[in-house]
Amino acid sequence: MRAKPARLLRFAPALALAAILLAASTASTASAASAVLSKAGTLYEVYATTYGQVVGDAAGQDAATPVLALRTTPSGAAPAVQIVDGTLDSDVEGSESIEFEEESQTVFLVFTKEQSLFRGVNVALLRDGQWSVQLLLPTSGFTLAMNPKMSLTRQKYLDASAEDASQTVEKWRSIVSVVWWEEGTLSQARYSALFVEDGALNRDAIQSYGLNDLVGASGPTSTAGRSPASYSFPAIQRSYAGDGSVLVSFANLASQRQTVASISFQSLPDAGPGLTGPVAYSRHRPIVRTSGDGSIPGGGIALAMSPGTVISPGGSLTFWWIEGSTMKILSGDAPADAAPLSIPIRPDFSVDKALAVVREMAEKE
Repeated sequence: MRAKPARLLRFAPALALAAILLAASTASTASAASAVLSKAGTLYEVYATTYGQVVGDAAGQDAATPVLALRTTPSGAAPAVQIVDGTLDSDVEGSESIEFEEESQTVFLVFTKEQSLFRGVNVALLRDGQWSVQLLLPTSGFTLAMNPKMSLTRQKYLDASAEDASQTVEKWRSIVSVVWWEEGTLSQARYSALFVEDGALNRDAIQSYGLNDLVGASGPTSTAGRSPASYSFPAIQRSYAGDGSVLVSFANLASQRQTVASISFQSLPDAGPGLTGPVAYSRHRPIVRTSGDGSIPGGGIALAMSPGTVISPGGSLTFWWIEGSTMKILSGDAPADAAPLSIPIRPDFSVDKALAVVREMAEKE
């Protein structure tokens, strides 16, 4: 029997772990659609379905092919459904979420796409009826991405004047920030940002980073003794500063700590001669500041399906997940053996209402 290449042998545990992680990430979200409302009142929804459900009999023998669909419902008008570009194939997509960028009138979709031994995070953009798809760069080698989350923010910045490069002009830009978990040689959270500047996506500025590296605590990682639910769901939300920055929370399996950090981008040009060349791109490099860390959660979260995280202004964490007809919440500084608190979910008290209460509680800290 021929020996397997060492690279595949090292990757085998990640494949087994990924099956567990994928089940955890899809079990509670398979029937849930992600939605966003534009200022004009148009509702955009992305959801997993089959080709036959979208086009009917025209699908023929491809009717059972899984796809992602976008439903667009203008205010007071009938909805229209279309296939998300790049999803009508044998690959499996999941973990979909959506944002709408007002300035460029662009729909942003983030989802995972599985191809044999690789699962990556894709961003699909729909603008003026035209689709384009961008793969967010993974770590080199075989990697399995999962549980992507997205946040859209706005930032005022200074740019070189088109008439006189020695002068600056004030502009606004949108920043789409994405975090996800990656299994490969390392088990780690990753981050990428997409910039909409002058009404268009700046593709030259798209980079991906390991969050462990960004906070200066990288190295070998270990999942030993930990439940996937406790570490494989990084979180992101708009910061409370209102300056285009975001807050992220993630398990750093190199330092074995749950880390909270802010990520922002420079709004002023670098000092120096001129404003062209590398200086022009300094505004796309993330500025990362660690605002807190603690123990990676354990206890009741171990069996959670798709846990979420609320980050307070002071960097404190509240983890939440749905278990039957209750929302479970666990403070980030709770002892390892602490039992989670329970909030009942009722017809008159939905998950959204319960989460709003949790966010209000967290914001008071």
